[in-house]
Amino acid sequence: MELRDFHVHSTYSDGINTPEEIVLSAIDKGLTVIGFSDHSFTAFDQSYCMPKEIRFCQPIGEYYFLSPLSAHPIKMVVDGQEYGFPSVEHYYQAMKFYASDKRFETIIGLKNPDDARLLTKTPEYKINRRKDFDKIKFDIMEKALYAKFKQNPDAAELLKSTGDAILIKSCPVCYKCGFVIGSGMNR
Repeated sequence: MELRDFHVHSTYSDGINTPEEIVLSAIDKGLTVIGFSDHSFTAFDQSYCMPKEIRFCQPIGEYYFLSPLSAHPIKMVVDGQEYGFPSVEHYYQAMKFYASDKRFETIIGLKNPDDARLLTKTPEYKINRRKDFDKIKFDIMEKALYAKFKQNPDAAELLKSTGDAILIKSCPVCYKCGFVIGSGMNR
């Protein structure tokens, strides 16, 4: 006999468990089918049932702090030595080169994160880029973002204030990187 429950509420409405917790509990109890029946308290209020999305692009506006371009300095150890970077973007761009490369220090010294990004697109910088960068770039960004929020308590508090919102870097057509919405890797 199949066990089923077609009326389950999650934390997206008035339930006490997340959808993930409900699925795991249903499996433990031997249920083969469950039906989520989360609801809104008003007919047109979808925000109660759906997680909030926060879309951000540039380091301006209410969610400026989410951008890698925001002015939140970070300290990172590279090749056994600690360096200070004016922003996550500076670190990301500098890591396209080994610390022993003069280009690494040049990028750190730039005032504007846009300047760092643009400099790495010049022919001299493009041809001297680390060969393994495409394999490590996501790890580099993840480490930098972690450091940003760990080392900048103001940014960490702002991040906490987003709650369980889904954070999406979303530029219609990013004039900085040329990507169109939906063409990224969504990591």
